[in-house]
Amino acid sequence: MKRFISVVIIVCLFSMTLAYADNNSFGGTNYVMLGILTVVCIVWGGILLNKKAEKVRTFNKQWSKLKLGMTTIEARKLLGSPLKINNSVGIWGTSAQWVYNDLNSYEHRYLYFENGILTSWQD
Repeated sequence: MKRFISVVIIVCLFSMTLAYADNNSFGGTNYVMLGILTVVCIVWGGILLNKKAEKVRTFNKQWSKLKLGMTTIEARKLLGSPLKINNSVGIWGTSAQWVYNDLNSYEHRYLYFENGILTSWQD
């Protein structure tokens, strides 16, 4: 998301430069176009940030509802499908590590299951 916002800002600055270079001075039309472009960039960036913030709040709220002893079906229903599932099989049975993206950072969150039952998680 940060990369996208940076691209929007760069496009806005580039457009400002083109508007200036067009007449080598800011005329009335250039100010209007620059103003419209700036407003569009600000509104568009704000909408995207609000959508991400809402998504983060929803995921965090769902994550806080985790309970030890949940089944894999209950966990998937609560959080959705994980990014990745790492399975291990041994004489003790099966264990699984579910990997979720942490929407607040570039880190991951993990759920750990033993024989289909949630035994722990890591934020």
